[in-house]
Amino acid sequence: MPVDPAGAATPEWGWLPTRTAELSPGVVVVETTPGGGAAVGAGASATAIGPGGAFAASLADEVTVPYGCDGGTHRFVRWRTDPGVGAGVVWLRPPGPEADATRAVPLDHQPATSGRRTSQLRVDPLVEISLTVAGAGRARLEVRRGGAELHTRLVERAVMDGDPEANRPLDLRAPVPGLPAPLAAFTSGQPGEVLLVFATPGYEGVSISAMFLGQRGAVDADLGFYLYQCAY
Repeated sequence: MPVDPAGAATPEWGWLPTRTAELSPGVVVVETTPGGGAAVGAGASATAIGPGGAFAASLADEVTVPYGCDGGTHRFVRWRTDPGVGAGVVWLRPPGPEADATRAVPLDHQPATSGRRTSQLRVDPLVEISLTVAGAGRARLEVRRGGAELHTRLVERAVMDGDPEANRPLDLRAPVPGLPAPLAAFTSGQPGEVLLVFATPGYEGVSISAMFLGQRGAVDADLGFYLYQCAY
């Protein structure tokens, strides 16, 4: 889950409970249902891989924090690790060689236009993720590696009654409900293997999904992870 322990929240994530004492530097939180953390076992170990590097992590407890709006709360499992892991998406992996080889790789977001936005992952070969307007309310998501197409699909703007933007031309310089944007990326240590994490904004929150890039192409992974913000 994206966490900003320094409290300097970006506009996209400013509504998350990042400034509470429960989510201090060195804390990674995982969404759960009440009691869900007990199945793992207090003191369980993992490797936390984030923007600042890889560090040992241990399961601490469950905590209820402010969430969404209107006094809402939600329970999360807390893992404790070194504050050096950094603010952002953190991948928790079982300790071992695979975790040791995993690295978070920064995304290089190129200047966007109203009709196209592109992000690059400077690995070898270069990975490029682009979103291009493809008609009224539609855009094409493309993922390329070394110039070769790995994945392409059409995505549509989500529409809700009462939204004055719903009938206007798409402008990809700003987040658009229903259109995914790359949020984080990780390499596994194996040639060509990359895990991309996407955030898809909606009217009431953000959906988090992933895509695995392997030797044979790209595979979508529905994480079933939704961060609620507030009713529209």
